[in-house]
Amino acid sequence: YQENVITLNRIGDTSEIQIGDSTKPKGVRIALSEYIEEDYLAGKYHNQFPTEETKKLWHQIKEVIENTFDDIEFRQKKIYGGYYLRDGGSSVCTLEVLKNKILLNYSTSDMNLLETSDFVEDVSNKGHHGIGNFRSAIENSEDISKAIPLISKIYQSKKQK
Repeated sequence: YQENVITLNRIGDTSEIQIGDSTKPKGVRIALSEYIEEDYLAGKYHNQFPTEETKKLWHQIKEVIENTFDDIEFRQKKIYGGYYLRDGGSSVCTLEVLKNKILLNYSTSDMNLLETSDFVEDVSNKGHHGIGNFRSAIENSEDISKAIPLISKIYQSKKQK
């Protein structure tokens, strides 16, 4: 203490000390560039907690899609996972897990490409996650079998562009 000033000296490594205000403004969100599928299925990024049966269905639909289409890749996003063409990155379909089902969004805005039915819903005027104007609820293996030809239509339309 000298002339009304207190001097403090730190003992030890000071390489990790940041002096002054943080450069990150308060209230700023940081988006992860990649999300982890297991964390997504555990509800880390959203408030959906799928059952074990739904998680098995998730892995089953992924396996069928990956075995059917050879030049697509899976990307996990915050609220859904999606399949994208490796060449060009165009979205083919997205999957959103809920507690007891998976919402499959067909990535097209072409209202003439798919027909609505008991299985295919038009969500163009509804708020929804995922990409596209059509959606199906996947609740079992039979639903996966019904969805593959529809995904194929989207896939073929994207490949022609």
